[in-house]
Amino acid sequence: MIRSIIRGGICAIAALSIGASTQTLAIGDFVRQTFAHGVPFDEVAGYPATDVQPQLIAMLASTSDRTAWPNVATVLGMIGDARVAASLIDFVQRGDGAVDVTEYNAKTNALFGLGYLLNRTRDQQVLVYLTAGRSPFSESGDRRNLQLTLTAIRALGISGTEEAAAALGRVQTLDTAALDALSRRVMSATIKDALRANQQVRATGLPRYLSRSR
Repeated sequence: MIRSIIRGGICAIAALSIGASTQTLAIGDFVRQTFAHGVPFDEVAGYPATDVQPQLIAMLASTSDRTAWPNVATVLGMIGDARVAASLIDFVQRGDGAVDVTEYNAKTNALFGLGYLLNRTRDQQVLVYLTAGRSPFSESGDRRNLQLTLTAIRALGISGTEEAAAALGRVQTLDTAALDALSRRVMSATIKDALRANQQVRATGLPRYLSRSR
């Protein structure tokens, strides 16, 4: 009898422990984690977008949350609605001059986030921004930053839309004479990879593509 009670108590405690460990983290705690292989889409998808979106937008505007900015930008792109586009674009454009590694990574993730967003919303504002070829990291508004341009190209790829594929095709025809030989090769290879990713996302869907690429 006593053994049965003890066994029952142990099982109940174990069940409670398992339940606690599998409960969803608050979104603020979730984005403050470190993810060795990138933010997991399947976990992000469990959060109700309309509930967490305002908090994430506020975190993206708060310097006290700057270490979480890269994850915040990614999550907003993964589950946000069309209202998120302006916040991500404003974040990428915000500030001038040099940025540190955390902010650079966050701005880069925001561009990828725009690609995720374009996949779901087909927002023309996002498509125009990603194909504009202008860089908030450049020293002047007229000078293109190659790394940002490459990131925007990759974002068009993961969007998986036909409009993005067409835009990538147009990018292939742009005059790159101003770039050095290495940069031209990198640009060409990046466009080809983005077109391939675009086709894969269209064929399998973005969630499956992201789960396979982790």
